Amino acid sequence: MEYFDDEKKVAEYIKMAEGYDGRDLMPILALHLKPGASVLELGMGPGKDYELLNEHYRVTGSDNSHAFL
Repeated sequence: MEYFDDEKKVAEYIKMAEGYDGRDLMPILALHLKPGASVLELGMGPGKDYELLNEHYRVTGSDNSHAFL
């Protein structure tokens, strides 16, 4: 069993990630990506960064854990 196949561990990760805000990285991405660019997010977890990225880009999210998908 993989770590994030365990629902309890997934819940723990989501709780740990609460309050995390990746918005500080958006200006850095904007230096390299045009608005509307396609972005593949690998290991999207609970989707916090996916939501931020989706505000400016066309995002495809992926994760090895079925619990996060």
